[in-house]
Amino acid sequence: MTYTPLDARAEGNNMNYGVLRVPVMLSWQQDYSWFSCSLGLSGEVRTNASYRLTPAAGATVSGVPDALKLQRFGANFEAGFGFGPITLTATIGLTPTFKTATGTKAYSGSSSIGLDVLELAHMIKTKAFKD
Repeated sequence: MTYTPLDARAEGNNMNYGVLRVPVMLSWQQDYSWFSCSLGLSGEVRTNASYRLTPAAGATVSGVPDALKLQRFGANFEAGFGFGPITLTATIGLTPTFKTATGTKAYSGSSSIGLDVLELAHMIKTKAFKD
């Protein structure tokens, strides 16, 4: 596989789209222990994407290339871990993001770090930090 380098003007290419995701998770936590774990699958619906495409020097772009058209529906694997009020989550796409029969398939993935405010409030209320 060979790649053609793009000129400097093509660096501003991007696309934006929204996702509505519905997870179905199995969670495990023993009473109010410091550790919790959850695993599951999620289905998602993607909105229409907005594209900003700048063609390379000497090339033209008319419309959105077929390789960049979004799949409307997708499925993901989700995992989450909680350590006290701190949560770590990861999502891995199981279906390709784009409608393409040829070429490389792209899959989405994300990770996050969060604060569980209700768990933090419970810990403060029961004085877990003072023991």
